[in-house]
Amino acid sequence: MGHVQPMNVAILGGLGGLGGLGGGKGGSVLLDLLTNLPDVTVIGVEDKDPSASALKRASELHFLVTSNIVDLITHEAVTLIVDVTGDPTGEGHRIGPP
Repeated sequence: MGHVQPMNVAILGGLGGLGGLGGGKGGSVLLDLLTNLPDVTVIGVEDKDPSASALKRASELHFLVTSNIVDLITHEAVTLIVDVTGDPTGEGHRIGPP
């Protein structure tokens, strides 16, 4: 078995929408799972809802917490952004003009 390349991960959407997990308890559990993988470093979590529990958990773990996706896109350490918003259009995170 080959070596797995380490990843620096940012999570878009506060872990919401994945299998109905939302940004609640399930999202926080998934965040804890990701932080225990040896080759994954969570850099930050973004969610438009400032009360999402996954944001609170990310803050407790001293990760970047933001409501602005640009903070994750421009972060020098991020090598992968995982979109788990559940929004197939991406409209909630549009950066430029429509």
